[in-house]
Amino acid sequence: MVEKIKHTLLIVDDKYENLISLRGILEKPDREIILCQSGKEALYILLQTKISLLLVDVQMPEMDGYEFVEIIKAHPNTSNIPTIFVTAISDDTKFVNRAFDLGAIDFLYKPLITAITRKKVDSFLRIWDYDELLKTMNNQLEEKNQELEKFAYIVAHDLKSPLHNIQSLIEIIEAEHKPLLNEGILDLFSLIQNSSKK
Repeated sequence: MVEKIKHTLLIVDDKYENLISLRGILEKPDREIILCQSGKEALYILLQTKISLLLVDVQMPEMDGYEFVEIIKAHPNTSNIPTIFVTAISDDTKFVNRAFDLGAIDFLYKPLITAITRKKVDSFLRIWDYDELLKTMNNQLEEKNQELEKFAYIVAHDLKSPLHNIQSLIEIIEAEHKPLLNEGILDLFSLIQNSSKK
């Protein structure tokens, strides 16, 4: 089960009434919704805030939605933010293709159907939750792996000296007392030597 995370959604649209309408559709207690009326304003927000999902209007003055998304997808800190385009323009394939080529995860048409918009956003936020969980688990695994590597290094280092001493003592005993030792003891010494080397 994924732990409930407070999500921050960023909605970008030059028309204030569209922002208010979309916020009304998507508001929930576990969400913070930030509204921006330009791509430039949204870029500033992205520098300061971790965003779970972007909803971006296509037609905006100065910087349209495509230009805005192209900028954020080119930056490593924002390239993985899930992005949904929201538009009133035609559903012509070239517009849809451009959105997906830029890395969008969906394309919604105005007038929005409230139930579908909510379901899609909920689904994408669940995916975001699982992705965050996987990142956390991966980081924990990397930390554990580093701890194990450090432990293995310490153990290897700590065992090296006593094992080397055992090898040296057996060599001395064999060299000084070989004529006095029977075949069975020499075989045991050889076994100890081989084991300590391994």
